[in-house]
Amino acid sequence: MTPHESGEAVASEGPRSGGESFAPKQTKAVPLPAWAKKRFRHWPCRRPPSTRALPCCPTDCVLIIQPETISDTVGVYGRVKNRAELQVPAGKEGADQILNDLFAYGSTKLDRIAFQEALDEIGANAQAGTSFSSRSCRTVLRAAWSCLRITYCIPRCRKRPSKPCQQRTAQAVAGQLQSPVYRSGRTFLKAIYPEKRSDSA
Repeated sequence: MTPHESGEAVASEGPRSGGESFAPKQTKAVPLPAWAKKRFRHWPCRRPPSTRALPCCPTDCVLIIQPETISDTVGVYGRVKNRAELQVPAGKEGADQILNDLFAYGSTKLDRIAFQEALDEIGANAQAGTSFSSRSCRTVLRAAWSCLRITYCIPRCRKRPSKPCQQRTAQAVAGQLQSPVYRSGRTFLKAIYPEKRSDSA
């Protein structure tokens, strides 16, 4: 009664052969319940119309307005057009990350703490950097946008030393270089792309 290996392949037969599936064998369309019919009575849903203006200010940016009536909150989202991998000089890699962090220090009129206090006073939220955003009630939209605007017009990073941001960026990059996600990605790219050869080769 002691089991032992025969060395031969065992055929997979029986009810458990093949892949396991929990899907029903026969499926059919099921009507929506009453609450769902009421909710989606205008199905298929249509995207609300948006307004696009070009340009909207002397900086020649694109403005897309999406009106919604579900809340009094006004959200402003934007991105500065840039390509760090093409614009950062050779040997200065990471300068774009440091510059992006420096915008959090506010402007020459409002430092980092005063900038946050001004937003807290009107109940708004704003983030500055390569990608910027602002969320506030429509009654204080002008004040919230003013705080964010001066951060770009007269940024404090012109007079603020970048040593803390440099240290944080260096620590973040050091950790990223050791992360499994980064190392596996590098290995994958090396495997599918050939090495760069010199012209003399």
